[in-house]
Amino acid sequence: MEKQPAAERRDIAIYWQLAIGAAVFAALFVISRYNYLLFHGIAEIFSSLVAFTIFILAWHTRRYMENDYLLFLGIAYLFVGILDLVHMFAYSGMGVFEGYGANLATQLWIAARYLEAFSLLLAPLFITRRLRPRLDVAVYAAVVTLLLLSILYWDIFPTCFVEGVGLTLFKRISEYVISFILALAIGELFRKRGEFDARVFRLVVASIALTIVSELCFTLYQDPYAFFNLLGHYFKIVSFYLIYRAIVETGLEEPYEILFRKLNEKERRERAILDATADSLILQDLDGRILAINAVAARNLGGSVEELVGAELAGLMPSGVYGKMQAVVEEMIGENVTVRREEELEGRWYEETYYPVFDEEGGVGMLAVYSRDISERKQAERALAASRERWQKSFDAIGDAMLVLDGEMRILQHNDALCELLGRREDFTGRRCYELIHGLDEPPGFCVCGEAMACENRVRKDVYEPVLDKHLWISFSPVFDERGEMEFGVHVIQDISERKRAEEDTRESEERLRTMADASGDFIMMLDREHRIRFINRTEQGLDPDSIVGTPLYELVDSEDQGHVRARLDEVIRNADRQEYETVFHRPDGTDIYYSSVAVPLVVGGGVIGSVVNSRDITGRKSMEEALRESEEKFRSIVEQSGDGIVLVDKDGVIIEWNSAQETIVGLGRDEAVGKPLWEVQYRGALPEQKTPEYYERLKGSILASLERGYASWFGETSEREIQSPDGERRIVQAVTFPIRSSEGMMVGSITRDITRRVRMEEMLAFELEVNQAVAELSATLLAQASIDDISYIVLENAKRLTASPFGFVGYIENDTGFLVSPTLTRDIWEECGIAGKSVVFKEFKGLWGWVLENKKPLLTNGPREDPRSTGVPDGHIPIERFVAVPALLGGALVGQIALANSSRDYDERDITLLNRLADLYAMAVLRMWSEGELDRYREHLEELVRERTLELERINRQLQEEVSQRRRNQEELRTTADQLRALSAHVESVREEERRHVAREVHDTLGQALTGLKINLSLLGRRLAGDDELVERIGSMSGLVDATIQSVREISTQLRPGVLDDLGLSAALDWQVKRFGELTGLKSVFVSDSDEDILDKDLTIALFRIAQEALTNVARHAEASRVEVRLAHEAGGVMLEIKDDGRGIGEAEAGRWDALGILGMRERAHVFGGEVEVQGSSGAGTIVTVRIPLDAVTPREDGAVGGEDGG
Repeated sequence: MEKQPAAERRDIAIYWQLAIGAAVFAALFVISRYNYLLFHGIAEIFSSLVAFTIFILAWHTRRYMENDYLLFLGIAYLFVGILDLVHMFAYSGMGVFEGYGANLATQLWIAARYLEAFSLLLAPLFITRRLRPRLDVAVYAAVVTLLLLSILYWDIFPTCFVEGVGLTLFKRISEYVISFILALAIGELFRKRGEFDARVFRLVVASIALTIVSELCFTLYQDPYAFFNLLGHYFKIVSFYLIYRAIVETGLEEPYEILFRKLNEKERRERAILDATADSLILQDLDGRILAINAVAARNLGGSVEELVGAELAGLMPSGVYGKMQAVVEEMIGENVTVRREEELEGRWYEETYYPVFDEEGGVGMLAVYSRDISERKQAERALAASRERWQKSFDAIGDAMLVLDGEMRILQHNDALCELLGRREDFTGRRCYELIHGLDEPPGFCVCGEAMACENRVRKDVYEPVLDKHLWISFSPVFDERGEMEFGVHVIQDISERKRAEEDTRESEERLRTMADASGDFIMMLDREHRIRFINRTEQGLDPDSIVGTPLYELVDSEDQGHVRARLDEVIRNADRQEYETVFHRPDGTDIYYSSVAVPLVVGGGVIGSVVNSRDITGRKSMEEALRESEEKFRSIVEQSGDGIVLVDKDGVIIEWNSAQETIVGLGRDEAVGKPLWEVQYRGALPEQKTPEYYERLKGSILASLERGYASWFGETSEREIQSPDGERRIVQAVTFPIRSSEGMMVGSITRDITRRVRMEEMLAFELEVNQAVAELSATLLAQASIDDISYIVLENAKRLTASPFGFVGYIENDTGFLVSPTLTRDIWEECGIAGKSVVFKEFKGLWGWVLENKKPLLTNGPREDPRSTGVPDGHIPIERFVAVPALLGGALVGQIALANSSRDYDERDITLLNRLADLYAMAVLRMWSEGELDRYREHLEELVRERTLELERINRQLQEEVSQRRRNQEELRTTADQLRALSAHVESVREEERRHVAREVHDTLGQALTGLKINLSLLGRRLAGDDELVERIGSMSGLVDATIQSVREISTQLRPGVLDDLGLSAALDWQVKRFGELTGLKSVFVSDSDEDILDKDLTIALFRIAQEALTNVARHAEASRVEVRLAHEAGGVMLEIKDDGRGIGEAEAGRWDALGILGMRERAHVFGGEVEVQGSSGAGTIVTVRIPLDAVTPREDGAVGGEDGG
């Protein structure tokens, strides 16, 4: 798909920009190779020009901007450009600022970048805040002035570049901090990117990002002319070019988008508001030409907003409508007022409002026409009028007199029924009600109107009016407005004279009926058609009969019965039918009364006017029924929740009850048992070997005979039997039978309990008791030191007894030969065995017992003839019907065997467990037999070894004594040599320090004076040759070289021997050293001293100073710290020097390494004076070097030695 021409032009423009940019950078690279100062000047002038251009654009367009973001950036870049220009002139080699070196330009660069970074970070704040431009300029001017003074005059700005060393730590950290601030500025722009044009936003973000890359490049160079310095300036040029594209170029080419974007958005919002309204709005001039129109009006006129702006209304409206509109316009112009009118057009009603818009001279320059469709309102007004007419007709149709009164009881409105009540037809509006009705000058005492107004609520009364000779039912209901004041009241008057007479007749009749009803023991109630109680002969205790008259009967019963009772009473009224029901009544004291009620219709004149209800108290009967029900439920719950099986059998032997526990025990469900004879169910649970026809008949006869014998034969009979469930599981159950007498005859109950587990436990306990007795007997035999033959026999006898086995043998493995020896054979079946050549020693392991020995595993078989491991039995051997055997093992080693045969029952795993326990004890007996023989042999052998070892130890002891004496002599010689070496080291160090002091003084006094004289001569020579510019320039260069040499001589002299150490003492020297260290490294350095130097020896002073120098050197090289503190203090009996930093911390292994020469040198210096050096550190918590020197070790001796060392 081909591109549009605009897109092609844009692509071509981009290609041209890239090509020109590449050519410019290539040219700049060539210039940098030829003359780096020229390249640097071009880069800084370009960035400064961009900065000044941004300021000019922002300053002169500030009145047209809706926010101050651009103005703030313009002011900031003005001062950034000033600092960049000063930086360019201060660059090394420019010659503008003589004697400052490369550090000045680097300091100015850092100051400019900090100013730029903070400005970009703060600028987004002024998108929504207003800026005071002149105050902002003043603040920036003050900040830049302070920065320049701190660098050029006060010299307090941190060092950023050191000749020969490169960038300082402060410079590198500052570049990273600046990069971080710029990253935060990008984040702020992303938060408010909706406030920017998309293109401007991308360019500004890209400019800041390239500035970050530029700053990172400036952390890598070691020389102002290095490659990374060049690369950093490249990125800076691109960064300023992008900010130029974003603000300057875009601002000039597209001023509407960048400067008036907010205004455009405001217009769109206002247009959206106008289009969102449902009413029509037109702005027109006095000639009827449309100046502005909203979407609703355009739709009504049949066009779009764009088409109708500028059109004339005369051509868009019917001539009659436009003529009326012009008449209104002329009226509005003549009177300068807003005009409103209503007009019907094509069946719709519109309300039009004409607003004049005045020009600067006060005349009407244009007008706004606001039109609203009020058709629905007109329809509502017509509907309201019709409703009022209908209401008045309905009001007059009401049979009771109704009056609407104001607060002074004057009639505002009344219906025709009032005229009928008073007997004359006229309009009584404006009359007071008490004058009209009661013929009084003030309200009567029973007046409901005054009471209702006083209590602000409706009041009703039944009164007799003698003026009218009528009984009246009157009420008054006040109506209040939203302020709480009475607006009007409705007074209703009903003539109840006829009703009163009927009620009187009824009352007399009711009295007679009440007398009759009171004589009844039941409750008799008369209800109306709505089931309200009109008469009741009596009530429950605690209730007033009058209090419940008028209450619907169903509301007096239990809430759950209300619907049922009401439905029954409705049936009586609807069908004139008799209904019966039962209900619950809650007494006030909390007890419940049950009633059985009969309701019959009350028929008068052929119609049902109500009902008569007769209710009888059946609480006693209900209580008995409830008790019986609870008893049955309790019985059922006991039966179902019982853990024992419960069975009930009727007089014919048929099962009538079978609970869930019985199902579990027997394995038959309730439906499989209930309704079947007891003997059939018991026969199903019998053991397979019992199920014969004879057993069935015997079981049936036994049960029937017991039933015939009666009550006594079943009382407390207990039996136990073994049964088998349908799934084949055998259980032992215990059954207790008992008789039950009933009206239908005798029944039999049975409680069945599964005692299988108990019986099995009893059997296991008995067996375990026998096993324990056997183990106890065998243990006693072991303790009694019995022979292995006796122990084997005892093991065999117990095993045979516990397993019911008639035959068996027990044997042990002979330690020397590995043969099996069975001493029990001679006591057990020796005579019964008919094998020829029989023996108690078995050299080969065969058959089942041999398999056990070979595999070291137990073997159990109740069919040895079919067992594949069996090899049969030899002739004359006792036949084997069943067989069990276990090996006797000791730590996995085979030491013997227990084998049994022909038990009267099948062998099982319980027999294996028993024999294993006996085999463990038997293995201990075999081990004891082996051990006794071995102990005798070992005892003799050990005695021989002890004799030989004693002689050997005596010889070794003599050799050790000789070696100890020799080592003591060698240690004494080493200690003497070490002392001599330390004394020599101290002397060499003293001589070296003295030589340093001498050389430093010579260099300072001799070479320094010579160089000073040379500088003076060069200065005089320069004045004499003032006419020759070339020679003057060379002399100036030589003078600068001499200045640098003098500075170097001072540095060398200071490094050899600081003069302040000899002149002012240790504290002053350490203070000078710490400050100088801080200046060179950029670390925060602190020195604290509270030592009395008068007590310190000169040699100790030098030693402490050198130790401090070495420690500071280690901090600079290894610590990666930001702060270092040196403290000199006087302690009890000595002096203490501490150097502490907050760097990475030295580890214990690192401090104690043999090649840690710096730490070793510090310790040797301190050791000369009897002191010690302690190095402590932990990862991330810094390092502390502590030097402690006792004062008594530095007292000068007469022979000139220090601290007890040899001074020679």
